[in-house]
Amino acid sequence: MPVQKDVLPVSLNWKLPPFCWIACALGCLPIQSIQNRIVDVQLEPGEHLYVRCSGVDRVYALGRPTEYRSVAEQGLTEAKIDSKGWRSPYLRVLVRDHLGGKAWSNPIWLD
Repeated sequence: MPVQKDVLPVSLNWKLPPFCWIACALGCLPIQSIQNRIVDVQLEPGEHLYVRCSGVDRVYALGRPTEYRSVAEQGLTEAKIDSKGWRSPYLRVLVRDHLGGKAWSNPIWLD
């Protein structure tokens, strides 16, 4: 099977072992299977943040540079983060896997 170089991404911020890139290039491991995804975000202001995502190791709620909360567990697909006492006017969700792959949301502005 010939390698289609125009199909492979040019710039990625993932830190993957070389065998993963070789497997992707040969078509043995589709790129979609190694990307992180945020599937759903639900916020109950002043209560909780619910996040559904692909299997990751850490889910963050990020605000101003000094405000964040996180949940860590291998293979997380759902997380509940306490938002009581959140002072930042916005929050952003970031998910990260053990290889350093990330996905993040746009800011969610709070009233």
